[in-house]
Amino acid sequence: MKLIHAILESVAEHYRSCENGTLEALTERGANHIRRLHLNREELIQKRLDLQAIVALQERCALLTHRVLVFEQTTRATKDLLRNRRVILFNRVRVGFRRASSPRERVSAGLFYPLNSNFSVWRKLSNPAITQNTPS
Repeated sequence: MKLIHAILESVAEHYRSCENGTLEALTERGANHIRRLHLNREELIQKRLDLQAIVALQERCALLTHRVLVFEQTTRATKDLLRNRRVILFNRVRVGFRRASSPRERVSAGLFYPLNSNFSVWRKLSNPAITQNTPS
């Protein structure tokens, strides 16, 4: 019986690779080919298993790379959103400070609060969005 010519003929018609690294014959020619060329010897089985492990690692690496890219895009979008909100909040505080010209108006606007009774020392609120918690 003739051996299979791997370039001229499709070896997939005659045998297939199993998960355990061995080759399984699908036809009589495939069985003859595997037997005569000793394709199920230990070294070749180990090489097939190593190749399967490499392919699995490459697939895992591609998946993790994709997840990192998605994470970076999400992080970038979140940073942009926070930056835009910070600008909006800053503009509100700045406009509110201009409108509140007297010390009492600044306190009621929630932008600053006095540290002494004669309004000579001021402290800026650490979070201008929280205006209800200003000390009176």
